[in-house]
Amino acid sequence: MQFQDLIDDPPKVHTTPSGDQYLMSMGPDALRFIYDNIAADAKTLETGCGVSTAVFALKAAEHTCITPAGDEVLNLKSYCRQRNIPLDKVSFQVGGSANALVGLDRNHLDLVLIDGCHGFPTVFLDWYYTSARVKVDGIMIIDNTDIWTGDVLKNVLTGEPEWKLEHWFTAQTAVFRKLREYDPAKNWVDQPYVVRSSAPLRRRSRRQWWIQCAKKSAGQGRPWRLAKDLAHVLLSR
Repeated sequence: MQFQDLIDDPPKVHTTPSGDQYLMSMGPDALRFIYDNIAADAKTLETGCGVSTAVFALKAAEHTCITPAGDEVLNLKSYCRQRNIPLDKVSFQVGGSANALVGLDRNHLDLVLIDGCHGFPTVFLDWYYTSARVKVDGIMIIDNTDIWTGDVLKNVLTGEPEWKLEHWFTAQTAVFRKLREYDPAKNWVDQPYVVRSSAPLRRRSRRQWWIQCAKKSAGQGRPWRLAKDLAHVLLSR
């Protein structure tokens, strides 16, 4: 089966309460990007299950698919079996992504796709537990940036120097390249988008905050931290 065959005849893995299967998918341009940018030996992971899962399987990636819906896995397996798409390198984990990702032993990932539950806070938890697992020069894809949670995450990463926004397909699917190691537990003052978006915290307030930090660092005898705090005081003048 070729990529275009999959696009022309995509799997309908989602199920309505009445039992009817229906299609819900990323755009074909984003799916093509995934297909073209992973090698057969790539290590990949996604939250969510659907057409993208079949793309990973078609490319024979060492893939982990996390979804809370067991019926989606069954539907996807049936689709792939009927079309001779091998699933021997795809691992399915049925359950909530937040719980599944905490103890998951998968690191140095080439690509992560966040496309599971788009509610708050799941999108952010999916990112928090996978961002450090993506290797440098690896790819992080956030789907449904048309939804508030995805839009916020896209804006946060756009402001982070460790990440580069390479594509934004149909204003819905954001593709980021990881430029260097990244700590997802940064303080808010080190995240440009959070600082800019904190309307009550005007420049003067931020300066007062850093003055207090400098006093604390001086009292603790931490000269390296004091120097950083004073630099922030000067920059916020």
